[in-house]
Amino acid sequence: MKYIAAYLLAKQSNDAPTEKEVKAVITAVGGEVDDARVTELFAQLADKDVEEIMAEGLKKLANCGGGAAAPAAGGAAPAAEAAMAGGEAVEKSGPAGLGDEEKLAETLQSMGFTDRKLVASVIRKVGLDVDACAHELVSLSEYDTMLSDLEEMGFNDRERNQQLLVENSGSIKKTVKSLIADPSA
Repeated sequence: MKYIAAYLLAKQSNDAPTEKEVKAVITAVGGEVDDARVTELFAQLADKDVEEIMAEGLKKLANCGGGAAAPAAGGAAPAAEAAMAGGEAVEKSGPAGLGDEEKLAETLQSMGFTDRKLVASVIRKVGLDVDACAHELVSLSEYDTMLSDLEEMGFNDRERNQQLLVENSGSIKKTVKSLIADPSA
């Protein structure tokens, strides 16, 4: 997931991002890069239009109740990319009747961030900014090791651990202090 998100972020500044640019996005948020995964992503995207792939995916999501709409005619960017370019697309995407937070969650889910509780924690932390949320979620893919470490220390509520890691910007030291200060929460 982080490789796709990094590709889409790199695509915001370059219509044809390179492997080097995707790797730079991941390392910029403190992530570790698996060169083979990046190469595999580019092999899978070879000779394909990412915007068409996303448009087809959005159509599939709309057909199964995902709340995504197909992009407008005239070569407009898909909803996920438009949302990353500015908050206005977030307000227009998603099922009718949802609040801004729910619409943003739907947009992030359509981008591949499927853990709804984690997405909600990130939205609470960084607000309704799609770029900031996507950036935070990409960096969170590195939290699995820290979550395992916390479980080994006896903090077994993975959801709570994840929430505290988000609140503490990935600091395991601050997270442990929070868990010790309020063990009942």
